[in-house]
Amino acid sequence: MDSTAAGGHKSATELRRRVKKVFSARSLYLGEQALDYLADQLTSLGGDRKQHQKVMSRVLELVEQKGVETGLLDLECLKAILHEVNRQKKNER
Repeated sequence: MDSTAAGGHKSATELRRRVKKVFSARSLYLGEQALDYLADQLTSLGGDRKQHQKVMSRVLELVEQKGVETGLLDLECLKAILHEVNRQKKNER
């Protein structure tokens, strides 16, 4: 394994850890598939930590607005929320 791959793995692991921490601070938890999906989506934005925070904040706002009943967000729920985040972002332009 080259150093780039190792560094990429380390940053992906760190990103997953940060995502878990942000959600658990609000007593919300992502299922394993949802966590993987959100980490992949954030990674596709690039390494900008502020952008990651902004997206996670919007996701958390929508979760609270929609009054999600359970503290565990599954992949289907997360995808619906991310779709709404993207729709709102397009409307802001």
